[in-house]
Amino acid sequence: MHNTLEAPPPGIIAADNPGTAPPPASRPPVSRRIFLSAAAIAALVAAAGPVVGQATSARADWGPYRNGEIPLDALTPIPWKPSLYLRSDAVAALVALNASFRKQFGRDLPLSDAYRDLPNQVKARQDWCARGHCENAAIPGQSNHGWAVAIDIGIPIDGWTNPIYLWMKSNAPQWGWIHPNWAEPGGQKPDEAWHWEYTGVYKPTPETSATENNVEAIVKAPNGIVVHLRPGGKTNFGTPQEYNLFRDQIAFLRNAGATDVMALPELSTVPGVTWDTFIYLSRYIGAPE
Repeated sequence: MHNTLEAPPPGIIAADNPGTAPPPASRPPVSRRIFLSAAAIAALVAAAGPVVGQATSARADWGPYRNGEIPLDALTPIPWKPSLYLRSDAVAALVALNASFRKQFGRDLPLSDAYRDLPNQVKARQDWCARGHCENAAIPGQSNHGWAVAIDIGIPIDGWTNPIYLWMKSNAPQWGWIHPNWAEPGGQKPDEAWHWEYTGVYKPTPETSATENNVEAIVKAPNGIVVHLRPGGKTNFGTPQEYNLFRDQIAFLRNAGATDVMALPELSTVPGVTWDTFIYLSRYIGAPE
């Protein structure tokens, strides 16, 4: 079960850089805000508990919901295709994927389907059976789309040489999106180039955040970007040079007597995290996803 964390577990908070000299006694104390250490992050994620219902699969019975019976207000619309919905963490990962896709193709990832409720699962099955291909739609109540963690992208069902399919095969897994083995050519059938699934482990949104504790984190996302997560905001550092320049500027301000900034950790000590952990931390701290 999910355990609500009201504050980080004791003993796992990273203090300011021990190599930074404290301000002279005549100055006010440095800000009490603190960064979560790598150990703190791991402890928070562990304490949050496994995916609801099934620890090893994103396609699990989460909350009180059953396949195809998830209310839309429990889901999140996909920003560039708001008629389609997914679980919130799947949307966050898809948004990150789409940003990279746009750089390559100059447009958003085309989508034709996402969450599919039970009536639409019935309709899809009937439509495919009428064409003599029942295998192309799951038995209603068993569809991966019914868990709100699957999408169909806008390419032909047999688009194995389509540039979008090839790009997705090479890039999508870094954001937790995969083309399942059963949908591969020669797999268990049906062969579907358009079907993709999110594999991230579901972590419910924390019921309380650490905002009141002024807890922050600097982490490296799976795409290599270093991100500073803080209550109400975040900063992305696209290159090591950007981060180190900002760190030097902060050190200068602290040495000049600034009392409202924290010493930043060295880049080599910044922990790498999965997208699941990144999303969970954002919610825990109160930073935008």
